[in-house]
Amino acid sequence: MKKEYAEEVAARIIEQLEQGTAPWQKPWQPGELRLPYNPTTGKEYRGMNSLWLHMQGHSDPRWMTYNQAAAEGAQVRKGSKGTHIVYWKFSEERKATDEQGRPVIDPDTGKQKTVTVQLERPRSFMAVVFNGSQIDGLPPLEARPTGPEPERHARAEAILANSGAVIRHEPGDRAFYRPSTDSITLPERNQFPTADNYYATALHELGHWTGHPSRLDRDLAHPFGSEGYAREELRAEIASLMLGERLEIGHDPGQHAAYVGSWVKALKEDPKEIFRAASDAERISGYVMDFEQEQMQTQTVERQPVPEVAPEVAAELQRDHENAVEGYSPLESWQMMKAEAERNGYSARIGFASGELGDFYEITYHDQHGEPSGIRTEMYGDSKLMTEYNGTRLSQFISNDDESQPATLRVAIQQHEAAKQARQAEQQSAPYTPGQEPPAYTVQSRRVVPENAANHAGQNAVYVQLDDGRRAWGFGATDEAAEQSAVERAQRVGLDADRAPTRTVLHEQPEKPMQSRTYLAVPYAEKNEAKALGAKWDKEAKSWYAPEGVDVTTSGLARWSVDKANVVTASEPKPAIEQFKDALKDAGLQLKGEVITDGKMQRVPVEGDRGGATSGAYAYHEAGRTPGGFIQNYKTGEVVHWKPEGKTPELSAADRARQAAEAAEQRKARDAARLSEHGATAAAAQALWNEAPAATADNAYCKAKGIANPVGLRVVPDSVSPEAAAHGIKIAKTAKEAKALREADPANRVFKAGDLLIPGTDGEGKLWTLQSVNPYFKSFMKGGRKAGLYTVAGADDPRKALAQDGDSPLVLAEGYATADTVSRLLGGKPVIVAFDSGNLDAVATELRERHPSRPLLIAADNDHNAPKELDANGKPKVNVGLVKATETAEKHGGGVMAPQFNDGEKGSDWNDLAGSRGDEAARRMLAEQMAVAKRDAAITAERLTTLARTRDMEARNDPTTSADDAAVATERGHAAEVLAGAQSALSEVRSMAADGVTGNTKGATRSAAAVKAGIDRKTEAMHDRAKEEREEVLNHGQTGPLDGVNAGVSWKKLPEQAKQALIEDVKNGKDVTLPKDAPAKLKQMAGLEPTPAPRSRSRGIDAGL
Repeated sequence: MKKEYAEEVAARIIEQLEQGTAPWQKPWQPGELRLPYNPTTGKEYRGMNSLWLHMQGHSDPRWMTYNQAAAEGAQVRKGSKGTHIVYWKFSEERKATDEQGRPVIDPDTGKQKTVTVQLERPRSFMAVVFNGSQIDGLPPLEARPTGPEPERHARAEAILANSGAVIRHEPGDRAFYRPSTDSITLPERNQFPTADNYYATALHELGHWTGHPSRLDRDLAHPFGSEGYAREELRAEIASLMLGERLEIGHDPGQHAAYVGSWVKALKEDPKEIFRAASDAERISGYVMDFEQEQMQTQTVERQPVPEVAPEVAAELQRDHENAVEGYSPLESWQMMKAEAERNGYSARIGFASGELGDFYEITYHDQHGEPSGIRTEMYGDSKLMTEYNGTRLSQFISNDDESQPATLRVAIQQHEAAKQARQAEQQSAPYTPGQEPPAYTVQSRRVVPENAANHAGQNAVYVQLDDGRRAWGFGATDEAAEQSAVERAQRVGLDADRAPTRTVLHEQPEKPMQSRTYLAVPYAEKNEAKALGAKWDKEAKSWYAPEGVDVTTSGLARWSVDKANVVTASEPKPAIEQFKDALKDAGLQLKGEVITDGKMQRVPVEGDRGGATSGAYAYHEAGRTPGGFIQNYKTGEVVHWKPEGKTPELSAADRARQAAEAAEQRKARDAARLSEHGATAAAAQALWNEAPAATADNAYCKAKGIANPVGLRVVPDSVSPEAAAHGIKIAKTAKEAKALREADPANRVFKAGDLLIPGTDGEGKLWTLQSVNPYFKSFMKGGRKAGLYTVAGADDPRKALAQDGDSPLVLAEGYATADTVSRLLGGKPVIVAFDSGNLDAVATELRERHPSRPLLIAADNDHNAPKELDANGKPKVNVGLVKATETAEKHGGGVMAPQFNDGEKGSDWNDLAGSRGDEAARRMLAEQMAVAKRDAAITAERLTTLARTRDMEARNDPTTSADDAAVATERGHAAEVLAGAQSALSEVRSMAADGVTGNTKGATRSAAAVKAGIDRKTEAMHDRAKEEREEVLNHGQTGPLDGVNAGVSWKKLPEQAKQALIEDVKNGKDVTLPKDAPAKLKQMAGLEPTPAPRSRSRGIDAGL
């Protein structure tokens, strides 16, 4: 799976989580939700694909590929945006060849035959699908009637009953699954508003129940509020959504506020976490839905088994439970020990008993065969326990601790199993009587297959080894039947090894093989079977192998030997250079000729470029033995840091050091060459600039863009002096001649006479490059510097123009025509030209260093039609100008002013808007946008102040920096400068935000107060958040109600006894000091944090404190 796709999906999920609109965060009525499916195959999309398609916001649940739609006689509507999904291939078609590698031709068709091979390592692929609402010619979506309520509820009730889960109903508003007792607790049925709500909640908890080690075995050992708890809750919620749709009972999302932060944090740290969560949710849903198909089987037995709990004992346990203090229920302790016994294959029974300490409950345990084990547990009325084995006490303490008491029972069971094995070994070593034939096999193990096993559930299992070394498991209703089955299976081991599988297997060569290991060709679908027969997975080599000492022939692993006729060795991946060409094509770059491999940046056209435009760039190097590259599509904004697929040779330390030295020398040489080239280009630019005449409003580009006063600009002369020509400058009369001059010698610096020249200068006023433009073409000087260079519209001297108006905001735009228009609309104020969106950040950095106290406003381009179109890869195009402007504003403490267009309206910048609607309408819109941008700048400046204070605190308080006082002083000084600049900018922007009278786009004038009120409402939430962040930093280190003896200690690092003592003190109403990271519930009980408002009910895993 591509990293970029995972990040795109995670970013969208995060956005919806923060807005509360993720599919599992919204309530759904019974029958209202229909998850995505493919109408051509009739199959539902699964896991993350189902969620991702549902999140696209279409009401039609039908999705299919372009070709599938065409096959149905339908047509994807032109301009429709496809949606990417990921699917996995476990097999693939390969061209058939003979032993000499020659194609095998099918005599009937005359074409090369193909063979289906099973993959050892499944491969992920991307597909693009379209929604039914994007396809013309499909029949209308048929409404799916919601099933009758009794039928829907009967299905849900059958699942709960067939699951065998222990479900208790208690008054209150809590719904939870408790792992220690393996039980579910729900409120009484009459407390739910509808039966659908009840079943939705019950199935949510059943989702948690599936995580038990004896079922799907997920990690449930996390306290409420932890990231691990939130991850499990994410899986259960998504599974509830799927179950609610499939059972037509709807979905009740419950309370998510406690989890959203943890979900967002987890996805930001690891975008693939949502894919794992969706996959687990699909498994949960499938596991639960299987109970609907399970038939309750009745078995005829000769005698009724002894009940686990007699009626009178059960009644007494229930009475004790109802009267117990919370956390001290004998019923819960009994359920905890019973569940632990069952996890270890034992059964538990409880009854009454008496002793020196009075009456108590006695729990006894029986092994897999129903035989008494000699293990017993005494349980007292306060739920505390003491376990012994054969009269010897094993419990260190008499308690109801949910960790130590189950652990003690496990120790007792282990002792009993060890004693049984010792007895069996003694019996097997006894001499045979005369005339008795020794058995041809030895029983290695006997056990009862757990009920959750995929096959043979509830049967007995026996593992035998024949006298010739062959081994196998057998299954049956009795030990004798299972033993006979095992012998028959073991006798077939050799035959199975000689008989090759019917399917061809594609074997990937181990990456780092160990000579002592015998590697195997195991298809992914058969990995569990191979593992059961002793195969191991080599993480380094990424291959299955038979460990040392295991006989491949007798163990049954021979069927996966790599020398079998059905095994096809995987071919090597494409050469790196060919892979790079494919990556260039995927990114939309159009390569003419071969890839240049000198590691230098190359400019090439991209799809959609016109004329001689080169909106793509790449660099490819083959330094050492590890090729690499960089790809950028400036039109779409896509950036790729490329690495080849396949195996690369492992380098020694000496080789790595040599490569690093070579790479450093190459970087140094490239830097020197680049600086030299920049200098030569700057000299050529100055030579041409000196001979170029001043531009006038009659210039073709000025006329096309409405530039009435092109002061500070010049035009390409008809000819140049020999001195300028010495710099390689060539003047062409026509575009055709210019192209011929460039092709004749790539080193020529070719300009077309009459084109407009725009200077690119740095903060010191030095001219580095020239941009030549005409109505059809734009180009910078080849080999020149561009990053951080700018000019000022309407100014002959950019430095002087910026210095003259030192109190006004810095206004930044992309192209010169846009900047000139904004300057005109602002009454002649200077507007800085960054040339393109990719240079906004570099120019803003330069301006911030020179003008730290001035507000920054960006007059952004807004290509509003781009996201509605697809690129060559089926992806929506990016509104690059708006994205880059927003990123720059957030980074440097500024605001964005973007022109607003109607749907379908042409245009993307302020020059286009003024041209289509007129200066007056454009001026009103700019005034409104500027007012909002100023307030946004205030907010970002507030955040900048917070960050500066944080940096200053770190410089002052971080003890790791005390060893270098000079470094601390430098850091503190820099923080102080940033802080002063941020505060100055904040004051300036705040004063500016209240000025001006603006109107709406329809021409109706509004008062300054009305405008200010509208802006206040729009940005109030953002401003409050920034203020809270600032206060949090400013209050860092101040004493609060949680500070004290324990305040500086992490809750996670406190000993368990200390935690329990604090919990007891809180329960008893004592005044306590808690660590800052103590559980929120505990702090609420202690009165240190407000208790949340009552809610209808809660649900989840009851992990306790």
